[in-house]
Amino acid sequence: MEHSEHVTAEHGPGLFDFLPGIHLVHGLIGVGIAIIILVPLFVWRYRKKLRETNSQSIQNLQSEKNKSSAILSAINDGVVVIDAQNTIRLCNNAAAAILGWKAHDTLGIDYQSVFHFTDKAGAPMEAEADPINQTFTSRAYVRSDKFMLTVPENNRIYISISVSPILSHEKDGPLDGVLHFASPASPIDYLELPIQT
Repeated sequence: MEHSEHVTAEHGPGLFDFLPGIHLVHGLIGVGIAIIILVPLFVWRYRKKLRETNSQSIQNLQSEKNKSSAILSAINDGVVVIDAQNTIRLCNNAAAAILGWKAHDTLGIDYQSVFHFTDKAGAPMEAEADPINQTFTSRAYVRSDKFMLTVPENNRIYISISVSPILSHEKDGPLDGVLHFASPASPIDYLELPIQT
């Protein structure tokens, strides 16, 4: 027994005996290294999953957009969407043909630059009688077969029109815009409309 005590006394205390808690330090270093390695791995996997999800969402939106475009192109009536700032946001080919415009040329401009409503004498229609303005004002559906439009080259056409409000999510919130359907109408239908004074 004495011999083992003597040996220990000769060698003295171990090198790491002067650093209390060295095992704790080693453990913390190991955890730190693991964090340095694992956190970027988790971040990379999260970003990869997010990119895949975003890519799928974009593909789904593009697919829905293509379906909507195909439906709008197949409709023989003109369809125009006008936002709350009176800007045309969508115009299908049928509407563009009725109006005498190219569909892409109507986008982003004020609807009053495209829709020139007139009475049967050819005078510009007052704002109160404008069916699109009526829908914005009343927040109600407006429909009539008794409108005329002046289109490029000062041609006038008879038009049947339906304008529906696009309501925001809030019950009394502002209109998000209007959805406008138009198709050529018979001149005979229009003859019954009295001349505006």
